[in-house]
Amino acid sequence: MPATPIRAGRLRLGYRWTRFFLWSLSKGHPSGMSSALKSLALLGILAVRDLFTRNGGVECNICGWKGAQFYPNAGSGYFELNTNCPRCLCIHRYRSLAAILDAATDCFSPENAVIEVAPVRSFQAYCLWRKQNKNYLSFDLEKFGMEKGDITAMHYAAESCDYFLCFHVLEHVPDDSAAIREIFRVLRPGGQAVLQVPVDYSLDETVEYGRPNPLETGHVRRYSQAGFLGRLTAQGFDVCAPSVGDYFSEDEINHYGFNVEKIYIATKPMPGHRQAPSKD
Repeated sequence: MPATPIRAGRLRLGYRWTRFFLWSLSKGHPSGMSSALKSLALLGILAVRDLFTRNGGVECNICGWKGAQFYPNAGSGYFELNTNCPRCLCIHRYRSLAAILDAATDCFSPENAVIEVAPVRSFQAYCLWRKQNKNYLSFDLEKFGMEKGDITAMHYAAESCDYFLCFHVLEHVPDDSAAIREIFRVLRPGGQAVLQVPVDYSLDETVEYGRPNPLETGHVRRYSQAGFLGRLTAQGFDVCAPSVGDYFSEDEINHYGFNVEKIYIATKPMPGHRQAPSKD
């Protein structure tokens, strides 16, 4: 993947956290202001540290950056250390997604049609590079999609893609059942949706907020594991939920800064196939 200058990545991180600080200040959120200031301070510290580090202890499997450690990730309702790649800005869950797609699917084959909703700019560039600019399409209501579109009413033909990537999107969609129906519709039989949402494993049932929660980056619900699995299997998907821990050693997970949260792979059954029990 063509490398973005590291200086540009750091500048984007600084701009992002400065905006988050000003937003938190305007809303009177001290925790957000604190997270932004910590991130800006660490940005400077880690940038200096990287000057004296050659082929450090961590590596981004998406852009190839190497350094002493990954940079923080801060936003409304979260503050995470050792998360951001300072060059491509992919965070740990996208490094894990790339690794799982390589280990468990043939998504990156140029022959397979892939649709992604609400892409992250750098991961979209990685997908296009891996797929030789073939059979990859993305959409979103805003930001970085190649097209504008609504996941609850997609204009794509039925059974038109082999893979559908949907990462940290459904928790923002008021009618997630409609979105899941649409994902099922556009997948070919045997096709797979690769999904992740924030899951609260302490919950027995999914909690619906009724409106976007500004302190959770606009989430409209908090999923329980059973609740999320149930919504996928109710549509007819066969579901498994691998983690990078199923494919990579602890040393590899630490080296690449992977997120060990489960990634849900929902397969559209072939005609006449009897749905298997979900695996978690």
